[in-house]
Amino acid sequence: DLLSTSIVGDELLKMIGENEAPVMRLANPLTVELTCLQPSHRARLLEAVRANEKSAAAGMAFEIGNVFIPSVDEGQLPDEVLSLGLVVWDREEKGQQGEAFFRAKGLIERMAQAVHAPLAFGKDFPKNAFWHPGRSASIHLGTAGIGTVGELAPEARRRAGTESRVALALIDIAEVVKG
Repeated sequence: DLLSTSIVGDELLKMIGENEAPVMRLANPLTVELTCLQPSHRARLLEAVRANEKSAAAGMAFEIGNVFIPSVDEGQLPDEVLSLGLVVWDREEKGQQGEAFFRAKGLIERMAQAVHAPLAFGKDFPKNAFWHPGRSASIHLGTAGIGTVGELAPEARRRAGTESRVALALIDIAEVVKG
């Protein structure tokens, strides 16, 4: 069990490559390790993988909570978005291609069926060094893009310090509840 907080540090953001994006910094942080409001669940979920992959060859974890998207207007408060983060990991085996991605996608499909949300997957996912280009998809509810599911690119996985293949899903839950 890992108790998570909405506050993360620069080192954790840097480790996963999320330090290039704007973040909301705390004026009076509690500690040196907790200086920013989390812009997504990525950092905490990857921290959970690192903490558990040595004792569990495969696993999954999730986090539901607010993420904080900095405002483009200087001095404005960030947008708080209720978000679901899901992570699935598997130790790499020869011949396993995309296993973690398909497990994460399947979990999302089952959750969507349980709440009667007609989710669809598309190919307009963020193309960057974090996501594996052949094992990533955008998540849509009607015409609204509400998230992404994908396997980490090998370099992102190395940077995050994980030995396992890792797939993440990040979903704007507020949009699912509205729909």
